[in-house]
Amino acid sequence: MKNKEMNIDDLARMIKKSFDHVDDRFDRVERDMDDLKRGQKEIKQDMIFTARKFEMKELESRVEKLEYKFAKMAK
Repeated sequence: MKNKEMNIDDLARMIKKSFDHVDDRFDRVERDMDDLKRGQKEIKQDMIFTARKFEMKELESRVEKLEYKFAKMAK
């Protein structure tokens, strides 16, 4: 009977070790997902900033054209 108990205890330790390993892997996956989400958020912010820069350049160009036209009309 003692041998059977040892085998059950060994099996229980093996299963626990496997579950611990799976838990560690899930923790790593969750950390990686958090890193990816942070990276996506940074990329989105960079894209918004870049789009706004292009919008500002476009507006500057349009204002310069209007200023030029008004300056010609004022002469």
